[in-house]
Amino acid sequence: MPAGPQTDDARGVLRKMEGQLRQLETAARRAPRSYNFVVLSDHGQSTGATFRQRYGIALDQLVQRLIHPEADVQVASGSGEGLGQVHALLSEATNVGGALARGARRLVRYVDLPRPEADDPAAVARVAPAEVVVCASGNLALVYFAQRPGRLSLEAISQAFPRLLDGLVQHPGIAFLLVASEAIGPLVLGRHGRRSLNDDSVTGDDPLAAFSPQTPAFLRRLAAYSNVGDIVVNSVFERETGQVAAFEELIGCHGGAGGAQTQPFVLYPAEWGEPACPIVGAEQLHQFLSQHVTKPRPGQVPVSSGGREQEASENG
Repeated sequence: MPAGPQTDDARGVLRKMEGQLRQLETAARRAPRSYNFVVLSDHGQSTGATFRQRYGIALDQLVQRLIHPEADVQVASGSGEGLGQVHALLSEATNVGGALARGARRLVRYVDLPRPEADDPAAVARVAPAEVVVCASGNLALVYFAQRPGRLSLEAISQAFPRLLDGLVQHPGIAFLLVASEAIGPLVLGRHGRRSLNDDSVTGDDPLAAFSPQTPAFLRRLAAYSNVGDIVVNSVFERETGQVAAFEELIGCHGGAGGAQTQPFVLYPAEWGEPACPIVGAEQLHQFLSQHVTKPRPGQVPVSSGGREQEASENG
């Protein structure tokens, strides 16, 4: 849904999905065992004019301007989720044999699909030697000082690039930065305040006040990743409209905090009840689903051979 959840395109996709779910439900009624259905939306979609459209400058250009006009700052961007799925589908199809494989190989030969950047030698040659690499996903961006080992701390960044952090956080298109402080740990910087993620203490104005109450937990999780950026940048969020400013040229986006992109859902059988605590992240969702999926259902008898299960009755 590249244009956002309230569009005709989105409603058309939902209608198609309803038809597919109806087919699955029909097939399940005829199956020799019973099924539970879980429908998962892993993220929502936020809309708004992009960062470049609003301010006439891209994030990598802003970073370059704040470091040094001649600094080597490069953008590492993929070719989109859809293109990745096309490449994966064609790769699988070429291996199955028969007419399908022949058709897939012909398509690969005659259709000039852009390659993902990871497989593009020119893109790799451009990005690999860069001093700074900016990776964007919707209105979230990761800034890496690629030629320096490890993750640079707030203190090290401030010493090496004195104008950078303040220049970024004071920009009207940026809501907050996430950095690692040697003294405080993971720290969220806002225009008029900061928030420590270790103890949730706030100095000045809370930079996350406009965001979901779950945002600190997600940022805490992100900060723990070994490959997180030296600086995590989240765009401005207009609470009145729910709009954000994507760092990619996208009409609708997801990847950061702010708006409907942070509102996924899980539709599951009502008898499972409410989760014991709010679900934050894929790991907790997996735990919640596993505790129900692995429970034997009424009429379900375990079979000792091969760990398989059979139904006591067709409609059990």
